[in-house]
Amino acid sequence: MIAHISQYGKPVICGADVTPTPASVADIATTFGAHLHSLESTLTKERKQDLTAAYDNGINSHERDALCAAIIAYRSLKPLYTKICERVDSCIAQASKEQKESVLSQVLYTDCNIDEAMQRLFDQDTEESETDNTPSQKTEAAQENTTADNHEQLRQTITQQNARIAHLQEYVTMLKDQLATERKKTQGNAPDISQYKKEIDTLRKTIAEKEKRIAQQQDALELIERGWLLVKKISRAEELKTTNNAIVCVNGKLPTQHISSAVQHIITDAQIDAIPTTSLKTLQYQDLGNYILISPDTRTPLMTQSATRFTQWLHKYKSQRQTDSEVPYGTVNQ
Repeated sequence: MIAHISQYGKPVICGADVTPTPASVADIATTFGAHLHSLESTLTKERKQDLTAAYDNGINSHERDALCAAIIAYRSLKPLYTKICERVDSCIAQASKEQKESVLSQVLYTDCNIDEAMQRLFDQDTEESETDNTPSQKTEAAQENTTADNHEQLRQTITQQNARIAHLQEYVTMLKDQLATERKKTQGNAPDISQYKKEIDTLRKTIAEKEKRIAQQQDALELIERGWLLVKKISRAEELKTTNNAIVCVNGKLPTQHISSAVQHIITDAQIDAIPTTSLKTLQYQDLGNYILISPDTRTPLMTQSATRFTQWLHKYKSQRQTDSEVPYGTVNQ
């Protein structure tokens, strides 16, 4: 990669389209002594398409990524480069592109200011004019120096990478030894995975039942909002004595000698003389386990019937009281 890039010259700036900047790009920048331009955030696909719209002429995704990195770096450093070009042009007649890039490289890589970078450029040109007499000799000497520097930096990079590989290989060997030791420790003491699987299956069934119940409750809530009547099921005699609901559904056969005074209507198939009743078979309803939902079509007649029967019962109760016949509310006729 280094040799291939060197065929086209010496880069001044290196960058990438992602953050953090890959180590390989940082190594290339170090090898050439180039400025490493880093992004604040990784470029999105849409941003890349916008940046390369004017240059998109059959390029592949890798070429587009590289082009985006170059455009971002160029736009970021363009004001500085423009300022350097103006300063160099004002001091050097017919200044070359290489001279301007040399000043830019010095400013970016060594953190010096423009004047210091130009002074270094003048000193370098003076030294070259004293040792070489012709432009061709200067060019050849500069190319030889650049190539020699690149080769030396490349050798240093390879040495560093080899050292890093050796370190990683030692680390891998250490991890393998640790893994072998742990396997020996746990050999013969493996946990009973089948027990864990049973517990997981049980938990999954519980979760599925909970989710089903939640879904039923959500459906019930929607029906209530649409006018359905929620009625509690009672399956224990104690509940029938203490409930505060005006309408209840008796689940199965229960002793009804003592009924809460709050109850005005019971949905049941049993015959109860003391309280108005309605057979569950005559209603349109949905069973929710501990509750039933009665449709709006049968809710209104039920409520009307409940009020009418309760009023009739109340008149009958008052009449019996007047004749000294004590019939406690909620007592079944024998």
